Amino acid sequence: MSSTTRLASLISLLFIFFALSFIYVIFTDIQQSIIIRLDVYHNLTFLGTRIDALRIAVVGLILILFNIIFIRIIEKKYLFEARFLAFGNILAALLILIVISGIILVN
Repeated sequence: MSSTTRLASLISLLFIFFALSFIYVIFTDIQQSIIIRLDVYHNLTFLGTRIDALRIAVVGLILILFNIIFIRIIEKKYLFEARFLAFGNILAALLILIVISGIILVN
């Protein structure tokens, strides 16, 4: 991997691990239902548990790991597309971190 895509992949993994650590630290003592989604019109639309919040970050981690493997495969032939996907990983990981932070702030 080139240094650009390696750095972008590392940053995206760090964002996901921050989200996982926030879930672990904040929601360890909560046993009741957690508000996962709010709607302006219907107010509460989805209540879940700590596991549901954890699933959001785990699915994001799986997708980002899949993208990193895909980046390694296509990088030798399509450098621009690999870099574009690597920086897209950063955006996706940042959005997951924002969602997890929003869930934490609502609860």
